[in-house]
Amino acid sequence: MTTSADNKIIKSKPPTPKTFEHEAIKIGVVPEHFSTPFHLGLERDIFNESDLNVDVIEYPRGTGSMCTALREGQLDVAVALTEGETFIIELTIRSC
Repeated sequence: MTTSADNKIIKSKPPTPKTFEHEAIKIGVVPEHFSTPFHLGLERDIFNESDLNVDVIEYPRGTGSMCTALREGQLDVAVALTEGETFIIELTIRSC
């Protein structure tokens, strides 16, 4: 399991305690401008209002470490804007 002390987990915190019947959806992001909607969703409680249990996990070391976490099952979704992601997908397809 690849973990890093640099990764920051940002949990969805409802204003009133809420119990979810399912685990949190783990969304990996890099700290860039295109991750803003996820941060706003947590900040404005949009996920909870939609009954979504979401953890946003920042990967400051970049797409490579985030994609490793995705492959190892530590994330459910990875949000990336880079050629690195395309390369990793291509390698994964070739290994099938």
